[in-house]
Amino acid sequence: MPDRFYQTVGFIEDLEKAQSAIQVEECLLAFAASFGFTSVFGGIVPLRPVPLDEMPSRILFQRFPEGWAERYKIVSQGVV
Repeated sequence: MPDRFYQTVGFIEDLEKAQSAIQVEECLLAFAASFGFTSVFGGIVPLRPVPLDEMPSRILFQRFPEGWAERYKIVSQGVV
């Protein structure tokens, strides 16, 4: 447990040092990588259904492998 505490404190310190949205994304990805994640996505989850055109405004950050978003969009539309 103490290791997780110090890891969390280090993560918060890194976030506080970030000077741009890109640096915040890099901190989040590095922290997630310590748990085995290679991609991150974060946004505001609506409390009610929202129109699809409103969704992009709710995305705060995303870091996916090259081409993943395009493939996901195709799959979700039932093309693949």
